[in-house]
Amino acid sequence: MSTPDIRVSIAQRADQTLERHLGPKPDLVIARSHPFLTLDNRVGVVSGASRGIGRGVAELLTIHGADVVLHGRDEKALEELAEVVMHLGRRAEVVVGDIANSETAAKLGGVIKDKFDGKVDIMVNNAGFANDRGFDKYTQRNLSEISDAISANLVGPIMMTAAVYRGLQQAGVNGRIVNIGSVSGEEGVAGQAVYDASKRGMGGVTKAWGSELLATGGTANMVAYGPVETAIWDRQRQVGRRLVERGGGDPTLDPLQPIADKMISRRFTTVEEAAHPVLYLAGRMGAQTTRQILIVDGGITTLRLA
Repeated sequence: MSTPDIRVSIAQRADQTLERHLGPKPDLVIARSHPFLTLDNRVGVVSGASRGIGRGVAELLTIHGADVVLHGRDEKALEELAEVVMHLGRRAEVVVGDIANSETAAKLGGVIKDKFDGKVDIMVNNAGFANDRGFDKYTQRNLSEISDAISANLVGPIMMTAAVYRGLQQAGVNGRIVNIGSVSGEEGVAGQAVYDASKRGMGGVTKAWGSELLATGGTANMVAYGPVETAIWDRQRQVGRRLVERGGGDPTLDPLQPIADKMISRRFTTVEEAAHPVLYLAGRMGAQTTRQILIVDGGITTLRLA
């Protein structure tokens, strides 16, 4: 394949990205010039940017003018995203590594220092993983899963933020931390005790960081999501369909629809919808919002408790 074909491919992916976030006939100039939406010349870090919410957030920050540092474990996916970012006229750097490893945080700190002269305005802690196991299912053989989950969902984000914290302080009123949480951590869900504990812990860390950043005018908040249409739920959907088919049911029906029916829209939140609350908190619109946990769950907790 020739180089021009590759460029066209990148251009097409960039156009698709704009349309997914801004709709038909997207106007990048408006997105980057609106005083309440622009992130022009700011530097944002997004962990877990390979796919799902993290990728959507990285795309949206770029659309509104930010340069981005993309963290994740899938180097190919990160490099492909970086190509789109650069085609949209912004800088992109990639940090590959396990978020639970302190070397990854050190690598992030090095990239910020070497590539951006220590400048960082936005830290989005998205990386982590769900640990779905009833507490009575833990044995001596799998107890390490507990520390793995806490390391990925709590210790890792703390280390990553520590690596860039001075830059966030120096950013003054532009310094923003946005942690990605879950309503599961707020409500407590059977079978997710360890995951819920780690996300609840991040809620406490969020408030502490918000208190510390008051001195420099920065903010720290968390967005706690309900079901978002990501690969995790898609895998559960596939498993559910196989089980339904084995039982003689209709495999074309969505086994997750009963969960979606508990949401006001009767569907899961899209990745693009999930990214916009982060944009709000990262930009001028969120300047007066700090130490808050913003629930974005389609009303699933409200409807369940009603």
